[in-house]
Amino acid sequence: MIAGSLSAMRRLLTPGWVLLHLFALAVVGGCLAAGRWQWNRGVEFERFQNYAYGVEWCIFGAFAVFMWVKTIRDAFDPELQAGDEPVPEPASQPAPTAAAPVDEDADDELAAYNARLAWLNANPRQ
Repeated sequence: MIAGSLSAMRRLLTPGWVLLHLFALAVVGGCLAAGRWQWNRGVEFERFQNYAYGVEWCIFGAFAVFMWVKTIRDAFDPELQAGDEPVPEPASQPAPTAAAPVDEDADDELAAYNARLAWLNANPRQ
């Protein structure tokens, strides 16, 4: 148990994770600073709108913390690790139907389009 937590801690201290932690810290700090500034503007000018923005910025900061925790939890969730389960084979597709015949009296652009559709129907991608 302790060895597993030590390896997890080491994994969270790789350069990519450290950048993510610093980014999350900067976002939360910025949101809290913006919220405090808006709250102080509300006190200074007695406007409800600034109070609402102050609360909104705090909610943005809380969402950043939520996403940071979720990212860490998802990184260590064994069910989400790639390669653990075999990839299911795609379901069989129904046989293509015959394309409608190209009308000789139609304009050239429509005839070319219908010919392309007929070719695609005759040569399905595997």
